[in-house]
Amino acid sequence: MPGRAAWIDAMRRRDTLREQLRHVPIFSGMADDELTRVARLARRIREPAGELLVKEGEPGHELLVILEGEVDVRHADDLVATLGPGDFVGEVALLDDPPRRTATVRARTAVTIAFLGRREFERLCSELPQLAQQVQAARDRRRGGPDPATT
Repeated sequence: MPGRAAWIDAMRRRDTLREQLRHVPIFSGMADDELTRVARLARRIREPAGELLVKEGEPGHELLVILEGEVDVRHADDLVATLGPGDFVGEVALLDDPPRRTATVRARTAVTIAFLGRREFERLCSELPQLAQQVQAARDRRRGGPDPATT
C-alpha cells in the first residue's frame, strides 16, 4: 500500500526533524508536543556547498535553522561569522519592518536546514510565546554585540 508507506516515511522524517530541533537552543526548552508542532510546520531542505541562502538587502520572509553543515555570514563583503548546527538566521527580517536581510549567507559546506516561512513562524510565535521571546532575545543580542551576523 504506497499511501501508507509514504505516510510512515513522512512521520519518520518529522520525528527526526523534531529530534534535531530539540538540540537547537531556541527550541531546547520546549515540550515534545511543542517540538512536534514546530516540526510539522518546518520544511527540511538540503543545499549544496556554495549555495546562496540569503542575500543582504533583499526582503526576508523565513527563518533558517542550520541542522547539519556550516554557513558563512557576510556583511558588506566581510566574513562576520561561520555558523553551524543549532544556529539560525533570518530572525531580523522576520521581526523588523521593513523585512530586509542585513547579511548574506552562503553554504560553506553541504547543509541541511529547517525552513520556517513567515506565516508558519508567526503562527508558532503566537502559539508558543517562549519561542517569540527566545528569537527576540537572540536578535537583540546580535544587534547589541559587535557581531552583525544577523539576517
